[in-house]
Amino acid sequence: MKKVIYLVVVVVLTACGNRQSKENKTEFKDTVKQVKKEEPKVDLTVPAIPADYVKTSLTKIGFKATMMTPKKVDMQKSELDDNQGDRPEYIVNAFTIPTGDAEHDKTFGGLSAEVELYTTQWDLKKHTDYIKTSVISGFKRILKQGADYIMYSTQPNNTSFQPIRAKDSEVFHFLMIVKNDKDNKTYCVRSNDSFDFSREEMLQLFAIAQTIEWK
Repeated sequence: MKKVIYLVVVVVLTACGNRQSKENKTEFKDTVKQVKKEEPKVDLTVPAIPADYVKTSLTKIGFKATMMTPKKVDMQKSELDDNQGDRPEYIVNAFTIPTGDAEHDKTFGGLSAEVELYTTQWDLKKHTDYIKTSVISGFKRILKQGADYIMYSTQPNNTSFQPIRAKDSEVFHFLMIVKNDKDNKTYCVRSNDSFDFSREEMLQLFAIAQTIEWK
């Protein structure tokens, strides 16, 4: 009789233990589901080029191409020295953006939103992998990807000069890989990743970059 009672007790305890284990697993799964949140969706509709933009030649800085820009646009030639070597870098200061520094914005009108252009030996995948793994970029996520471009976000990296971006959870950039059929070279066309751009600012820059035509 004692053996029978003992067996009953063991079965009951085992059943309770199994039930508790399942409940704990279910509770753990529920906790994981609650912790994992979907990334917020971002509207990446590229705006139309404003009607008052004109086709601007970049030949005065030594770059045989045109882009649609405001009538008065600043541009310059610089030197880029990175892990692909030393080569020219062409910069189009497409428009100005507010920095949030009242004195700076009053004096200089804001900060130049720059499109950078330079030759590259890397394809889009290699550029993307580099951005994802770079400790400098502050990479957060790929937002959109096409055959020759990516749009992505990073954490704000320039808040000392752009305090307006300090409260943003992410800032926005693009990078395009374009083949020049005139000189048979491949070019990287991108937003200046030293600055922090809002979504609207990045998309406006991207719209301009897409208008590039080779001469």
